[in-house]
Amino acid sequence: MVSSPPPPAFAEASPPLASPLPSELPLPLGLPGTSPPSAPTPLPLSASSAAAASSGEGEGVSAPPASPPAEEGEAACAPPASPPAEEGEAACAPSASSPSEEGEASCAPSPRAASLAPPPLSKRAAKRAARHASYEERRPQRKAAKREAKKAAAAASREERRRAWEALSAEEQAARRLQAREAREGRGESAARRGAACGGVVIDCDFDALMSEREVSSLVQQLMYAYGANRRADAPVDLHLTSVSGRVAAGLAKINGFDSWRHKTPPLTPHEASYLQVFAPAELVYLSSEAEETLTALEPSAVYVIGGLVDHNRHRGLTHARATAAGVRTARLPIDEHLVMSQRRVLAVNHVFEILLLCANGTSWRDALMTAVPQRRGATVQPEETADGVSTSLA
Repeated sequence: MVSSPPPPAFAEASPPLASPLPSELPLPLGLPGTSPPSAPTPLPLSASSAAAASSGEGEGVSAPPASPPAEEGEAACAPPASPPAEEGEAACAPSASSPSEEGEASCAPSPRAASLAPPPLSKRAAKRAARHASYEERRPQRKAAKREAKKAAAAASREERRRAWEALSAEEQAARRLQAREAREGRGESAARRGAACGGVVIDCDFDALMSEREVSSLVQQLMYAYGANRRADAPVDLHLTSVSGRVAAGLAKINGFDSWRHKTPPLTPHEASYLQVFAPAELVYLSSEAEETLTALEPSAVYVIGGLVDHNRHRGLTHARATAAGVRTARLPIDEHLVMSQRRVLAVNHVFEILLLCANGTSWRDALMTAVPQRRGATVQPEETADGVSTSLA
C-alpha cells in the first residue's frame, strides 16, 4: 500500500483577514469615468487597521486602508451641492439652462440696461447741480425781498419829492409845470421821428435748439438790456421778438414784469410765429456780417432783423444762409468803414440793437459804433484821408 505524500507547505491555511473597517469610514470609490491606478501607492494605516493587520501571521493580503477622515472644516474631494441662497440674496452665477427665479437679481447687468443708465456726475458737476437747485429754491424769497425793497425805495423817493415840492415857491412850481408840459410835447415829436426813422427792429429767437443753457441765459439777458435801452431812448423804435418758445420763453417769463412789457410805452411785442409770418418779406433786412451789402442809412419803411443767436461763432454764417434761403435781403453794419477792430466783428444782440437805436435817434454811424461797441474789443476809429492824402485819426 502506497502512502500519500504530505501536503505542500503552501497549502497551509491562510491567515485570517484583517478585521473589517470601521463603519464610520467611507470606502474609497473611484470616480465615474476613470480607471483605477495599476499600482496604488500604499498609504499609512490608521491605528485600528495596523492593529488588525498585526494580529495575522504577516502572509495574508491586507485590505487597502481607508482615507483618513477629513479634518473639521476641510473641504471634501467632491464638493457638496451649494446651499440654497438666503432670501433676497442674488445668485452670482445662475445656470444658463435654468431660468432665473422670479425677483432674482443678476450679477452682470444686461448691455442694454448699462447703455441706458445715465453717466455718473463728477464731483464738480454734482456740486454745481446742488448750488443751482439751492438757488432755484430760494428764488421766491429773493423776489419777495427785492419787491419789498423796491416798494420801500419808491415810498422814500415820493416822500422826498413831496417835501422838495412843498419847499418851492409858487413861481418855481409854475416853472416846473411848464417844463413838464414841454417834455410831454417833446416825447410826441420823438414818436413822430421814430415812425420816420425805420419801420422797426425784430430779434429772431428761432435758435433755441442750437444753444446751451448758459447761452440761452445770456440771450435772455441781452434781450432785457435791449428793452432797457429802448425805454431810455429819446426816440424809441418798435421792438419785436419772434419765434419765442422753449427755453427762451421760459427765461423771459422769469423776468419780473415781463408780461407788462407789451403794454408799456414803448412796448416790446413777443410773437410765437416767425418773422416771415409777422412781416412781409419785402420790407425785411436781415443783418449779418457775411452779407455783401453794407448798410449806409436806415430806411423808414425797412424792418431790420437781428439774429438772436449766442453761439461763440460755432454756427458761422447760419443767419445769412437762412435769410438767403427765405429770399430776405441781407446787409451788414459799416464796421470796417468806420472802425479798426483787433477782434472778431460779431457783436452781441444788445450791442447791434443799440447801434440801430442810436442811428435812429440821429447819431452818426461812427459815433454809434464807438458808443455801443465795448472797449474790451479794442476798437479804434478808422483814419480818414484829407484832401492832401494825409491819413488822420479822430480817436
